[in-house]
Amino acid sequence: MIKKLLTTINIIIIIAVIAWPAFSLAQTSDPGNPSSAAINNGLKNNSDTSWVINNLVAPSSPGASLIGISPTSIQRPTDPSAFSVSLLNATNNLTTIPNSYAVDFSPAWLFAGQHISFSDFQSNEVGKNIWQSLDISVAYKNVKDSLTNNTNTTMGIGFKVSFFRGKINSKAIRLVNQSYSLISNLLALQITERENYTKTHPEYLQMNKNMYTYSDSVKKIVQAKLQHIRDSLNNVVTEKSAIAKNTLDSVKKIGETIDFTRYGWKLDLAGGMSYYFPNQVYSNGSLNNAGAWLTGGYEDEDAHVSFLGIARYLYNAKEAYANPDDILSHNNLSTFDTGMRLLFNSKNNKFSFGGELVYRSILNAAVTTSSYRYAINSDYEVGKNQIISFVFGRDFNGTINKSGNLLAALNFIIGFGNAKSIKQ
Repeated sequence: MIKKLLTTINIIIIIAVIAWPAFSLAQTSDPGNPSSAAINNGLKNNSDTSWVINNLVAPSSPGASLIGISPTSIQRPTDPSAFSVSLLNATNNLTTIPNSYAVDFSPAWLFAGQHISFSDFQSNEVGKNIWQSLDISVAYKNVKDSLTNNTNTTMGIGFKVSFFRGKINSKAIRLVNQSYSLISNLLALQITERENYTKTHPEYLQMNKNMYTYSDSVKKIVQAKLQHIRDSLNNVVTEKSAIAKNTLDSVKKIGETIDFTRYGWKLDLAGGMSYYFPNQVYSNGSLNNAGAWLTGGYEDEDAHVSFLGIARYLYNAKEAYANPDDILSHNNLSTFDTGMRLLFNSKNNKFSFGGELVYRSILNAAVTTSSYRYAINSDYEVGKNQIISFVFGRDFNGTINKSGNLLAALNFIIGFGNAKSIKQ
């Protein structure tokens, strides 16, 4: 019965993931992680971190993740200068080759970020979504084999892109509009100061009026002098005007706190592969592993609810087996996982609840049966830094997990009456 139910759920998820793009287009559907930071805030506090509801979410850097490089070691330059500095530091000014190096970059923001307007960033057009969210990860590492004393190289490359990334939250839009209004007021103040100066300084007016009579060489000198006066006026306004100072402080504060979390329909695709070169002989390279993740769902800003459907394909995964008791030594195994996740967080962030169901199968080998895993997490904040948590789940090998301080508290309370305990 359970197997039939899981098979049905599996089919529904696949159909839903395929149908989401068309549905989103019909709804008039920017980058974003499909999981909500606000909703995950409560769940991450669970003492049993292995059961946090994020089992299938695609890695942020597929290329580096596939070869086992820590996310903290990945360089993320935001402009060409930063990329050059990162490369020069890693190679000691191009004199050495580091043992490992990983870099993530977004072509849109790295090479053309200054040309992306807020209107483009806010847009829901699929083409702009893809271009702005495209992230490429490249990594490699050298590992010395202690037995053969050979140095082997593994290289990985991956990508991540959002077809639909949801709409920017309403609070961020209000803060952007507020910043725009403040900056507009500051510019108006500068223009007013400049106009007052030009009306009371005949020399400025005379130079500007006679500009067309000057020779090219003199004209450049006069233009530079006029620009210097205008810049000086702007600095005077900024330095001496209390209004201008308060405006700049307010804009800076908004910039430090603004959060561009997105809500609505989302559909992300990520993929990557890595190659293994024994003894650094690059002509003998072979495919080491590969993966592809398709994640789609909907997040509601007002209801604080998130639903995700996830499909994942892995080739030569470290955990290729469906049942952890069946340790498979076979190579070239392919696994396919489908799953869904539901997260809820109360408006005041005191209560959070989440559940995840994952169905795993091996595609190209009849060496083990398919299996499934589910987990349920719940947290409730009863006071400052005081959280009651409950975790319940089943692993792929059938092991049932029950943890969280709620069970310990119930054991303590029941112990007063009849000394019975709830099994952990």
